[in-house]
Amino acid sequence: KRTPDKKIYAVAYLSVLAGTRWKTVWNPVEIVQEDEFSKQHEYYQWSWLECDVLPDGMYSVDYYLNDIRWASIHFEVHS
Repeated sequence: KRTPDKKIYAVAYLSVLAGTRWKTVWNPVEIVQEDEFSKQHEYYQWSWLECDVLPDGMYSVDYYLNDIRWASIHFEVHS
């Protein structure tokens, strides 16, 4: 059962150079989260979205590094 305190997470484990830009795009709602890694390192990068902003339906999250899509994950939200 969906409750207001539930979140959907997209987690990536990355080894990146300083200055690498990341972006997640949650579709079809087009919610964009983006930032830049400050140093060369290995990271777990977490993006999340509150379930209560999504009506029931099919969605996807696209993960970009330096404007290149590296992953696309499809999921369904239902009550």
